[in-house]
Amino acid sequence: MQVASVLFVLRIAALYWRDGRRKPKNSEHTQPFRVPWLGLAAGVAVWSVSLTVGFISDDFAHLYHASGHLWPQLWSLFINGQDETFMRPVGFASIFLDHSLWGQWAAGYHLTNLGLHLAAVAGFYTLNRTLGASKNHAAFIAGVYICMPVQVEAVAWMGARFDLLSNALTIWAAVFYLWYRESSRVPTYATALFLYLLATFSKENGFVLPLLIVVIEFLFFSPRKIWAPIGLFGAGLLSFAYRWYALKGVGGYSSGGKLSALDIGPKTLEGFLLRGPTQLFSGLNWTQPPGWIVIVLGSLSATTLLLLSFKGSPSPQNWRCIKLGGAWALISMAPAHFLLMVGASLTNSRVFYMASAGAAFVLGHLVLALPKPKARETAMFALVLLMSLGVAHNISAWRWASRASAEVLAAVVRLEPSPPPQAEFVFENMPQTLRGVFFFQVGLTEGLRLVYGRPDVSAQREEQHSAPTHAIRLLWTGDPARMIERQPEER
Repeated sequence: MQVASVLFVLRIAALYWRDGRRKPKNSEHTQPFRVPWLGLAAGVAVWSVSLTVGFISDDFAHLYHASGHLWPQLWSLFINGQDETFMRPVGFASIFLDHSLWGQWAAGYHLTNLGLHLAAVAGFYTLNRTLGASKNHAAFIAGVYICMPVQVEAVAWMGARFDLLSNALTIWAAVFYLWYRESSRVPTYATALFLYLLATFSKENGFVLPLLIVVIEFLFFSPRKIWAPIGLFGAGLLSFAYRWYALKGVGGYSSGGKLSALDIGPKTLEGFLLRGPTQLFSGLNWTQPPGWIVIVLGSLSATTLLLLSFKGSPSPQNWRCIKLGGAWALISMAPAHFLLMVGASLTNSRVFYMASAGAAFVLGHLVLALPKPKARETAMFALVLLMSLGVAHNISAWRWASRASAEVLAAVVRLEPSPPPQAEFVFENMPQTLRGVFFFQVGLTEGLRLVYGRPDVSAQREEQHSAPTHAIRLLWTGDPARMIERQPEER
C-alpha cells in the first residue's frame, strides 16, 4: 500500500505537470451519477456500527472527571488548560455535556461522535456546492469523505472528540467565509470568525483555517481579495496569544524537554511524503484479523488508486479541486507532523481526520475526471464499497478492544470484590495497545474508581510501580476467557 500510494501521488503530480498547467481540450464532465447518494447512505449505515463500541483508555479518565463539579472544571480548563499542556475547553465541554445526558452509557457518546462526523460531512457537501460542484457531484464527493477508513480512530473513540469537533467547526467556518465572499454580509463573516475561534479552542489543528482560506482565494476567486482573510489571521493570533498566556508557552506534547512541534527532521519528511499518503488513501488496520480480509481490501484499493491516476483526464475545475485537496491535506497534517509515523495498526491515525477531507477532494475529482460515464459509475461503486468495508474492518478492532477493557475491569471486581481502603492495583504484562487500539495507557485508575464507586483506589502498570507499599498484583494473560489473574501479594 505504501508503494501504491506513493506511485499514486507521483502519477497525479506527473499528470498535472503534463496537462494541468494548460487548459485541456475536454470540458468538465457533467453527466450525473445514477445513484449519487450511495456513498452517503453507505457511510451512515457502516458508521452506525460504532454505536456498539465501548469505552477505551482516556475515556475512563474523561468520564471520571465529568462526574465531578462541572463549572469549576470548565473554568480551570479555560484558564489553565489541561495540565498546562492543551487548550481544549470546548472539546471538554462537549464531553461534560454528554455526561449530563448519557451518564456511563457508551452508545450515547458515540451517537454524539457520529453526529459531529455527519455535521462535518454536511459542511463538506456545502463547501463543494459553494465551490461550484453540482448537487450530484457534491453528494458523491461527500460520500467519499464520509466513509474513509483512516477516520475510524477519530470517530469510534470518544477520547478523540477534540478532532471531530475542531474539524466540523473548521469546515463550517470555511463555508461561512465563502458565503461572505458571495454576499459581503458582515454577520456571515462574524459567524466564520466565531466558528474559527471555537475550533481553535477545541483542538490545535483548528489554527490552520486561515491558510486553507488563502489557498481557496488563490485557486477559486478572481479577482482575489487578499485582505479578506485578515480577520481570520487576527482571530488566530488572539487565540494563540491567549493560549500562550494560559499555558505559559506554546504547550502541546514534549519529549526530553523539547517541544514535539519543534522537533523537525527526516522523519517529518517521511511522515508527509510516505506515511501520510499511505494512510490517507488506504487507512486499513493490518493488525485486525482475519488477515485475508485486509489483504484483499488492500490489493483492490491499490489497484483502484492506480487506475484512477492513469485513466483520469481532469478538467480545469477538477484540477482546482485536486490542488485544493493536496494543499488541504498537507496543511492539516502540519500541526501534528511529529505523530505522522502511523504504522500498520493505525495507532494515532486520528491526526489524519482533518486531512482526510483533502484526500476526498482528490479521489472524488479523479473519479469525475474519468472520460466515460460507465467508468465513472464503476469507480464510484468500487470506492464506496471498498472504503465502507475498510471502515467496518477497522471498527471491529475498536469493538474488540473496548470489550477487553470492560472485561478487565469486571475481572478485577470479581477477583477483589472489596479491596481494602487506599488499595493499589499493580498490573503486570499489560500491553499498551490491542490491535492498534490504546489499552489503558490512560484511565486505569479512573476506570477502577468508576466500577468500584470509590475514589480511594488506584492502579498502575508494573513498569510504573516503584513504591514499597502494599499492592494487589494482577497479571494480564491475554486469554479472552481469563484476561486477568491474581498474583502473590507484596508487603
